[in-house]
Amino acid sequence: MILPTKKMTVIEFARRRMKEADRQGEDDYIIQYWRAYLDGAESQRKEDLKRLEELNDHIKELDKQINELAIMLGVDLNAEDHV
Repeated sequence: MILPTKKMTVIEFARRRMKEADRQGEDDYIIQYWRAYLDGAESQRKEDLKRLEELNDHIKELDKQINELAIMLGVDLNAEDHV
């Protein structure tokens, strides 16, 4: 039986486990379970990536606003003495 490792992603583990179950001729129920598990992990990954993109866009917009405000206030954000 394949056991997860620290470097293995959930998707990798589910994919390997599903292939192992199929290769060993396990019950169709077990294979379907791992297929569903894999589908869920892949869907979650897509949602996470979408959310990460949204957060990245938000951070870029905030950074832009901070820079515009600094210019308006005459603050050099690269200076070390503006803590």
